Amino acid sequence: MTFIQRLPNALSILRILLAPTLPLVAWRSSPHVFVVLYAFIALTDLADGQIARRFNATSVLGSKLDTTGDALFMFFAVVSMFVAGLEFYPFAIRWFIVLLIPNIIYKLANLFVVRARFGHYNAMHTLLNRIMGGVFVFLPPIFILLGNVNFWIVVTISVTMFLFSIEETVTILRMEEYNPDHYGVIGSRLCRNKTR
Repeated sequence: MTFIQRLPNALSILRILLAPTLPLVAWRSSPHVFVVLYAFIALTDLADGQIARRFNATSVLGSKLDTTGDALFMFFAVVSMFVAGLEFYPFAIRWFIVLLIPNIIYKLANLFVVRARFGHYNAMHTLLNRIMGGVFVFLPPIFILLGNVNFWIVVTISVTMFLFSIEETVTILRMEEYNPDHYGVIGSRLCRNKTR
């Protein structure tokens, strides 16, 4: 196995190791240092899958490392917002209640649906999940730099994430064979219409 084929898993492991440092950096350092670290971790998330697909280095282990890294990254990003926003305590609590808890519960439920159907735990990377992940990835640095975000934006994103997770469940239930990179029910239709 070449260096470039090992690189995706190394990037996922790096994300797993760095994600828990985000709250500490948000608490003890300047917002700009946090944003630089956050951006670096986000880039590892973008790069690992792209490199794996481009150099034919995809694997079950790589998919699980990526899923674990994504979950830890998002969890610690929201914890960072809470830590950095202690002076906005009610707002931070709303972030946890409205955005984090319901979506984590539903995402975990999807892992169990995959387990029940295909015999292993893994997460999907549907087109809608990727879009929402891209939107969500910008919120923690904005929150930390600005110190506040409109609560109704949070509600809108949370509801959208929940709907996208339902689409992921429907996709899992309709699949004959497990494919973590399936575009999803809606994503497949959108892509099919685009090629016509």
